[in-house]
Amino acid sequence: MATARQIAANRKNAQRSTGPISQAGKTRAAKNALQHGLTCTNSPFRDEIEGFARLLSKETNQSDLTFASVEAAHAQLALLQVRKVKATIFDRFFESDRTLDDSVRLNAELRKIERYEKRAFSRRKRAMQHL
Repeated sequence: MATARQIAANRKNAQRSTGPISQAGKTRAAKNALQHGLTCTNSPFRDEIEGFARLLSKETNQSDLTFASVEAAHAQLALLQVRKVKATIFDRFFESDRTLDDSVRLNAELRKIERYEKRAFSRRKRAMQHL
């Protein structure tokens, strides 16, 4: 349990941690989640997802779309997006001087993307098991 002194220190720190103050900082912070689009919930590829889901349903002898077929299609599209982002990261690396700093940056960026790839793989696998 936190002591009264710790609670007071936490409250004092929280007052200073209110986010960006300048308009430029607020604009930059608003774009934090839009770097690669891998967490986007409103996919602009609804038609492609539906078309792929219909193919999956047809392959499994189902007349209508199922949640599993839509989920598998959505996960497959996410995997394609991850591969596209990875290709961009590698292109940037190969266009650089390929210094040690560039290699460190490459590894850091790939590590960030890996969690999205793992999530998409597991979503696709789980959905395919339910088809």
